[in-house]
Amino acid sequence: MTEYSKEKFISDDFGMIFICAIRYCIGRQTYMPRLIQRQIRELLPQLDGGTLIVMRNDIKTAGYWGDERIDKPGWMRFLADIEAELENRCRCGNDNDQGVRNNEDFNQKTAE
Repeated sequence: MTEYSKEKFISDDFGMIFICAIRYCIGRQTYMPRLIQRQIRELLPQLDGGTLIVMRNDIKTAGYWGDERIDKPGWMRFLADIEAELENRCRCGNDNDQGVRNNEDFNQKTAE
C-alpha cells in the first residue's frame, strides 16, 4: 500500500465521488468494481469517517454484489477493509470524525 501524508488532502466532495463510484459499481460484472475497490482501498486512511460509514452501509445493504464467485468475494474483502479502518479509528481514539462511534444502531440492525 502506498504511504500517504497524515495531512488530509481529500475533500468531503472527493469522498462523495467515491460513494457514487461504489454505488455505480455494486452489482456490475465488469472490471470496474475491482478497479474502484483498489483505488479507494489505498486512500481509506485519508477519508473521513462519514464517508467510510456510508460506503460500508451501501455495501452491506446492497443485497446483490454481482457474480457470487467472482464479484461478491471482492466486495466482502473491501467491506472488511473499510470496517477494519473504522475499528482502528475507534481503537486508537481517533473518533473526531462525526458518526464513527455513534453508528452502533446500524451495526446492530445489519448483524441481525
